[in-house]
Amino acid sequence: MPFKIVYNKEHECLRGTVKGNFEADHVRAYVREVERIAKKHKCKRFLNDFRKANIHLSILNLYEVPDKVVEEEFNRSWKRAILINETDFEKMSFLETTSFNSGIPLRVFTSEDEAIEWLHS
Repeated sequence: MPFKIVYNKEHECLRGTVKGNFEADHVRAYVREVERIAKKHKCKRFLNDFRKANIHLSILNLYEVPDKVVEEEFNRSWKRAILINETDFEKMSFLETTSFNSGIPLRVFTSEDEAIEWLHS
């Protein structure tokens, strides 16, 4: 799998780092690993760092993500920030909108400082 998830004590949040290709069939494994680490640390704030990833998710995949994560324990009580490059901003903003419409607190950022600040607001 092209990802690593850890608990960041300094920022009191989970941090997922994705490198390389990230495709639709990685989503469920990614969510399950986040849940595993979250239970261990009793944390529901998550910083997703996709800046070194090649995101191979279609608009349909992005549309389906909120429903898939709510099926798991990674639900509406979580607060998630996604860090991305400018080139992926428009595409991932669609995920932000879809998540918002599903009642899921998720925002897309290009600035790590802004993402962390939002997670704690």
